[in-house]
Amino acid sequence: MSRLSLGLLLAALLVAVPALGGSPQDNRVKPADPKPDVKPAEAKPVEVTAVFQDGTTIRRATLQDNLEVTTKYGKLTVPITDIRRIEFGLHVTDEMAKSVQDAVGKLGSDQFAEREKASKDVVALGAAAITALEKAAKGGDKEVTVRAKAALDHLRETLPADRLSLKEDDVIHTRESVITGRISTESLKARTDYFGEMQFKLSHLRSLVSMARSEATVTLEASKFAGDSDKWVDSGFRVDADSGLVITASGKVELQSGQIVAEPDGAQAFAVGPGGPPGMMPPGGGGVNSSIGALIGRIGERGEAFYVGKRFEGKMAQEGKLYLRIAVIQGGAAPSGSYKVSLLSGPDVAVERRAPAMGMPNYAPGGRTIRGVGGRGPGGGGFAPATLTPLPPPAPPTPDSK
Repeated sequence: MSRLSLGLLLAALLVAVPALGGSPQDNRVKPADPKPDVKPAEAKPVEVTAVFQDGTTIRRATLQDNLEVTTKYGKLTVPITDIRRIEFGLHVTDEMAKSVQDAVGKLGSDQFAEREKASKDVVALGAAAITALEKAAKGGDKEVTVRAKAALDHLRETLPADRLSLKEDDVIHTRESVITGRISTESLKARTDYFGEMQFKLSHLRSLVSMARSEATVTLEASKFAGDSDKWVDSGFRVDADSGLVITASGKVELQSGQIVAEPDGAQAFAVGPGGPPGMMPPGGGGVNSSIGALIGRIGERGEAFYVGKRFEGKMAQEGKLYLRIAVIQGGAAPSGSYKVSLLSGPDVAVERRAPAMGMPNYAPGGRTIRGVGGRGPGGGGFAPATLTPLPPPAPPTPDSK
């Protein structure tokens, strides 16, 4: 092959290669795009009420750091925004543990003054000294045994009952669960308007309650209660003890194939046989007197029922999930319609009165309901199913009544 032919062939190959496989630069492996720095989301500050062992209470302190909790299943990071309440276990710092050891050890000192001072010191150390004192009280040294028992008796008389039987674990109540374990840090960073930055030592804390409010809206379908006058629906809404609870409800339901139309207060135009206020169903299903179609509530699966109606507000004495039901007629036709129920709860939710454990609407003359006023209903159950009859129309006014 001539030099000219060889040169033409090489030129043709150089032209064809880019067309077939792309340029050498295109075939190079491109480096992956650098991953952006992902920073963990910062915890939002939460207002809390902190209660200390000596009874001191600090309200509206702000916490921001999430909690690291060691459990038997491993370490957990609990968002501070999810925490509703913490009950602190026994936290003893290294310094406090050394003070307890020194004080208990000196209960058997050869010096009377030193023994007297040690007796006062162990009492001043409070719950942190109980375990060591109980061990010393069972020892063989009579002087130590007598002084340890005396210190224990004093602590049992002066300390609150919940401080005498403290466990090592902390109990953290969140919106969804209860976590038992040990908070890893020795203190919590807090800030208050008056005192600025503070450190709450866990060894000094008794409890901590979040001031955050909980809100939810629930749609309660009347058809869920067909044929069952004692069925309850779990709202999924949790209420804490000593928290304010406000419930507002609206909507309409139809019962007895549309013969009765009720709102959350109940169908006031119907009555139960003799002996009951106008519009009332006797107790039994749910344990509370109420109008047909009325909205009823209770806290926990075994809590006492209370009348809700269109609006309820109260300071709840117990904690648990809120259960709701609509008062229907046992064995009646399937009801229809629904109530829209709005829920609000929190330690700072203002309410006008404390909620009764068991209540019924108070009735003014003519069957009119005074909403929100609770009271214990007559009887305690055992009535036969209600037979409903419309109330007679009011009599025309006489000349004397004008």
